[in-house]
Amino acid sequence: MPDPKGVIEIEALGRTWRLLFNNRAYRTIEKELGYELARVREGVHEVTVLLWGGLLAHHPDATLQTADEIIDELGYETIAGVISEALQQSPPLARKTSTS
Repeated sequence: MPDPKGVIEIEALGRTWRLLFNNRAYRTIEKELGYELARVREGVHEVTVLLWGGLLAHHPDATLQTADEIIDELGYETIAGVISEALQQSPPLARKTSTS
């Protein structure tokens, strides 16, 4: 059953990791990539940054190297699938509304 808060758990590197794509994750990911999430095409760097950003809510000391090591252990395709699932469960981004 999906977590109502959008948290996805994975086992890697001998521990449980929790992914959550919240506003902090989106902001951090966009800052690292230098462009908006809407432009993400799942390149290797993008998947690494997405994983890292998703880890930060529950693992604030996670680094890009941590994400690299998790991807190396579980595989790119597995992590891309986990990220896809986590993004689908995450809260939607706030949408700007026009006041005019």
